[in-house]
Amino acid sequence: MVNDGSKDDTLAVLRKALELKPFPEAYAHDLPTRPIRAIYRSALYSNVCVVDKDNGGKADSLNAGINVSTAPLFCCIDADSILSQDSLYQVVQPFLLDHRTIAAGGTIRVANGCHVENGLLKSVGLPSNVLALLQLVEYLRAFLAGRQGWSPLNAMLIISGAFGLFR
Repeated sequence: MVNDGSKDDTLAVLRKALELKPFPEAYAHDLPTRPIRAIYRSALYSNVCVVDKDNGGKADSLNAGINVSTAPLFCCIDADSILSQDSLYQVVQPFLLDHRTIAAGGTIRVANGCHVENGLLKSVGLPSNVLALLQLVEYLRAFLAGRQGWSPLNAMLIISGAFGLFR
């Protein structure tokens, strides 16, 4: 996970929920990023790493995550996305079936307007803010409808930045 210099209590919540401990770690500097403040490892989940960095935006955060990652696959999921419980399992399948696969993506639901409790979707709703509602409509129009058309042809034009897996 990458905390992109949030000004709220995101890092404190993560530190408590995941029992994060500072973990000085050597990492690649292949991609330029804003300074990384600290890297944490979870005492509960050995495979969970949290990167805390100065704010630089989404692309900068992804670059920091890629630099720190040691796994052969890199997954990006926006924090405001809701996924099906088997989404990660499903998105990995193309990599297992064909070694030439370089990217795969999935469909998300935007969390804005939904009730999420303990990481699980409890009820579906629409955003109350008009701008957020228009963004949701645009997502459905541009991404979801387009994917439904191109998917049967095995011809995805893009992998969504909200949920993508890359080699």
